[in-house]
Amino acid sequence: MQSFRFDAGSFIWQEALYDGYYVAVGRSAMGRCLDQEQIRSRLERYFGAHESISPYAPAFGLEIDGALLDGRWEYVGHTPAETTLRHSLAPVEVRIHTQTDGSEFLARWLTVINNGDRPMRLSRVYTMSGIIAERISDSWSDPKAMPGAGAGPDFELGAFRFAKPLREGEFYWQPMENNTIMFDIKSRVFAPPVFVVKNNLDGESTVVALEWSGNICVEFRKDRNPNGDWWVPPYEGYISFKAGSGAPAPQYVLKPGGQVQTPCVHISMCYGGTDDWVAKLHDHLRRSVTPRQPEGKRNLVEYNHTGYTRNAQITRELLTREVDMAAHVGAELFMLDAGWFGGADTPWYEAVGDWEESPLLGGALPEILGYARGKGLKIGLWVEIERAHEKSKLFRSRPDLFARRGGRATCLLDLANPEAFEYAYDEIIRLIEKYGLDCFRLDHNQSMQTGGEIVNGGCVEHTQWEYYEKLYALFDRVAARYPGLLLENCASGGGRVDYGIMKRFHYTQLSDNWSPNGSINILNGMTLALPPEQCMPIVGAINMAPADTPYIARAGMFGHMCISGVYPSVDECNEDGLAAWKHAVGVYKNQMRAIIDTCRVYHHTPFQDYTRRGEWVVLEYAARDSSLIIAGFFRQSESAPAGFEFVPRGVDIEKDYEVTLDNFRKTARVSGYELSNSGMVIRLNGMMQSELVIMRSVCGLPARRAV
Repeated sequence: MQSFRFDAGSFIWQEALYDGYYVAVGRSAMGRCLDQEQIRSRLERYFGAHESISPYAPAFGLEIDGALLDGRWEYVGHTPAETTLRHSLAPVEVRIHTQTDGSEFLARWLTVINNGDRPMRLSRVYTMSGIIAERISDSWSDPKAMPGAGAGPDFELGAFRFAKPLREGEFYWQPMENNTIMFDIKSRVFAPPVFVVKNNLDGESTVVALEWSGNICVEFRKDRNPNGDWWVPPYEGYISFKAGSGAPAPQYVLKPGGQVQTPCVHISMCYGGTDDWVAKLHDHLRRSVTPRQPEGKRNLVEYNHTGYTRNAQITRELLTREVDMAAHVGAELFMLDAGWFGGADTPWYEAVGDWEESPLLGGALPEILGYARGKGLKIGLWVEIERAHEKSKLFRSRPDLFARRGGRATCLLDLANPEAFEYAYDEIIRLIEKYGLDCFRLDHNQSMQTGGEIVNGGCVEHTQWEYYEKLYALFDRVAARYPGLLLENCASGGGRVDYGIMKRFHYTQLSDNWSPNGSINILNGMTLALPPEQCMPIVGAINMAPADTPYIARAGMFGHMCISGVYPSVDECNEDGLAAWKHAVGVYKNQMRAIIDTCRVYHHTPFQDYTRRGEWVVLEYAARDSSLIIAGFFRQSESAPAGFEFVPRGVDIEKDYEVTLDNFRKTARVSGYELSNSGMVIRLNGMMQSELVIMRSVCGLPARRAV
């Protein structure tokens, strides 16, 4: 038996090679490890009398050429970051990579190597698997180990509703009975593949996240202890999981001597509530997943031109008005969205793939963008580089560049084809250079399903896996060439927001649901899985639904702020409405921007049911040193209580705070101790109204009680 231990803060994960099986044998959120005797005892329980548990204990899963390689592994070598195994029957070598970054998460991926002389077909691939919770009566003195310890389900699984466009960020819980819950998704995923198993018996939460943009297959299984001994309480059992890619077989055909890296899994366990696992996840993402925005371009207020035009074909006059409006409201980055290509007889959506300026602009686009720069605005451009419409010149002239399925060309570039890859790269570089872009906005409006198909190794291989390998490589290459370039993601709104993409893009549009309530609900939910600086709601006249103007503007302030449409032109502004927008932009620039990319997020209303109008959405962002706390309050319905009892969670009880209610522009001085114990009641008289509370620490005279 060889055993391996990985520590990430107080999270410990232990594995062992035992009788040819590489097994996940121990886990702890309290920093307590198993000793060698305990490991051996647990392994004997898994593979002895409890033999039926063994299919769920292996720490990874590979099915190659139709055979599940769950055993007969031999030890080759080990470093703190890599364990190498070789299969005794198949010519397969697996390198198990485990990365720690100072946070409380582990990152795990595999390198699979074909040491044979024939192509190797990868079918099912689980990067990481194993038992993550179990009920063992080691001591009858523990009251939680006795039958009837608590009401309700012992375990619950939290996940997003992945296939729901316009409902991104809807996180829900379901009880885990003695069953299997599987997420086997072969279409676009409209939320990050992030899962939380909540143990209601001891308060432990396990977070599992998959870093992958393609099809996913993630499974959670709950079983009773299978031996049926009389002394085992009836609710005892275990939770196991599997996480990996999920395209139809074969997902990948590995050439002799070739190797492939599997999607990465991120995992942690912790005690506490939602705030705790969210904080640990954000910390991990900021350390080693999400890229930091370039200096001089961090968290710019963005203005997307399409608010009043709805992506209509753009004329020079219209675009100039939009630039003036962006500068007038205080924006810093002007985003030229769809409609800059195509023409009077060719709407932009039929010209996708032909990235040439619309004749309606009369060749003036470089001049107009120069005009915007003269007003202090940086420039961004929308491109859907991966797709071409079937009527486009590109699709008709170069069908060889496109992925094929069932013998027919799809509208997606085949990035696994070196010619198509270089074409996409050259086009991106050409546009960046031609227009001097500060930001490149990538959209993706096609469901890949299972990707293209090619004949490889005597079989039909689905190419989605290699497609995403190449897409990642494409934008890694772009970022290396232009380290100061902002990369903005979009995919029919929030259709591709996984960590594989967000490792390469600075922020993402969250949704095409631009309604006031939709915007804040989706932001509230998505910040469970993504730090707020990566979350871009789009607010403004892009949605014409009525709401109080500060409500709409504040819904954008708690993410990467992007406005799309304030007024049709500077001359048509309403003075009071414009003042509300300018005030929100000023608060974002001068206060929110100082903390948003390092803040701790507290969700006071974390889980919203999108099928009904909610009551309140309340978000609190706190600086790491508790010197500045900003909280937003959004009353969504008339049936909601008029007052929300708010006890801030990010204050320091040793500090005093100036507490400002933004609606009234009134400030009171209150001690942190009083705030963290008594809090305050935020009152809003009607639905679709909001409040912003800003708490800034101060020194000097003792705090006085707020009236």
